[in-house]
Amino acid sequence: MFNHSSVCSKNGTCSSPDTCVCKKGFYGPRCEKFDCYGLLSTSNRVCSSNGTCQSPDRCSCNNG
Repeated sequence: MFNHSSVCSKNGTCSSPDTCVCKKGFYGPRCEKFDCYGLLSTSNRVCSSNGTCQSPDRCSCNNG
């Protein structure tokens, strides 16, 4: 089961039960966290407060 696609948030591989090896730029127990230019992706200050962080260091800007 530890090789199921949802394990490690699809951002890493499971090397053994309860152990993820994250892809570059991802971290956390399940590789569920990443940063955008030094800020946690969920911060309200990310992308200069004008967009959302889609993946490590990749912003998607709001319209307008």
